[in-house]
Amino acid sequence: MDRPSFCAESSERSSRLQILGGSDPRTAFGGSGADPAKAVGAASVLRAGSQTAENDRERKRSGRPGRRGADMNDHEHAIEQYENGDFAEALESFRALSALSGNDTERLNYIGRCLTELGEWDEAAAIFDEAIRSQPEWERPYFNKAFVRLKQGRKDEAEWWARRAVKIDEDSEDAWYYLGLIFEKQGKKAAAKKCYKKSLLLEPEQEEPYINLGGLYWEERQWDRSMEQFRQALRVNPGCGDALYNMALLHLDMNHLNESRELLKQLLESNPDDREAAEKLKEISIDTKGDSP
Repeated sequence: MDRPSFCAESSERSSRLQILGGSDPRTAFGGSGADPAKAVGAASVLRAGSQTAENDRERKRSGRPGRRGADMNDHEHAIEQYENGDFAEALESFRALSALSGNDTERLNYIGRCLTELGEWDEAAAIFDEAIRSQPEWERPYFNKAFVRLKQGRKDEAEWWARRAVKIDEDSEDAWYYLGLIFEKQGKKAAAKKCYKKSLLLEPEQEEPYINLGGLYWEERQWDRSMEQFRQALRVNPGCGDALYNMALLHLDMNHLNESRELLKQLLESNPDDREAAEKLKEISIDTKGDSP
């Protein structure tokens, strides 16, 4: 399965919400959260689920239009470049293949996604239009174009294209995910939750909708439900750094410093280059020392 997350990088650290210091851990938002003496990092940012243009989700996706012919290996090499985040190189490879053997819908879709990752919005949209004309019954170019329009700030148009994707294939978990993503960016939180839940009903083994649902429940101060969504993301992917980080922040907001510290340590064991997690762990350690007699 593939999926954009709302960002040009391969794994966005979204500014979904901020945890603010306060006095009552039961009302941790809007300036009335954890004890100010305990509120480590007064503007901690909760991470959203993967929101790039279909990067690592695509390599898990089955059911794409199949490849044929002698260019199979070169095509797979181009896909590997894409999955590794080498979007400029992948774009060059896909275009070279197109020059040799022409375009098909899948190749056009990849070219469009490479252009999306490189921030070439108008060119990407034109390529997705070409893919749609080539195979109008395939939903993926529709929600990929929706994502481009969302990145351009054209949210109503993005919603229209995402709805078309869902109409074409009501059983596409990715189409529902993208429609949810667009609703969330429009501020339609209830509609976004319904779409994420529908996506998970169709395919429970995907982490991004759980992470985004966890963030939405967090905004509603439903901390138990928020934590459960992050746990489900970890069930799907035990190495999900965004879920670990969000759980650490949630524990931090409730003044559970030890639990928060252990989760951040676990995250850094698997990803020692996560500077955000390292800085947060450092803040917690300093705060804990400050409380020592």
